[in-house]
Amino acid sequence: MTDSWYSISFGRTYQTPRFVAALGYNDPDNAQLRYRNLTTTGVQVRAEEDTTYDPEMNHPDWPGSVAEAVHYLVFADSGQLSAWPYSAPSKLGASYGVQVPIG
Repeated sequence: MTDSWYSISFGRTYQTPRFVAALGYNDPDNAQLRYRNLTTTGVQVRAEEDTTYDPEMNHPDWPGSVAEAVHYLVFADSGQLSAWPYSAPSKLGASYGVQVPIG
């Protein structure tokens, strides 16, 4: 994926999709993930570069750079998302983890 809009197909239909995504970084310039046109079957995404590193906003833009990877999850409904490590360090105890409301 670059600074041009890219379509992602979910491969199935979601009645009320909840979309969460992160951008993988293959370019030294800072960029954020933007999305639009979220539907029951897909979404469009692109990288939007800022001007922290240099004044241009093309992404990717340096020799040898490659398109970014987009890591995403799609949920079928609202609810609570809980994430716990497979093996939490013993000093952290049972309270180590993340809970995020979805929707």
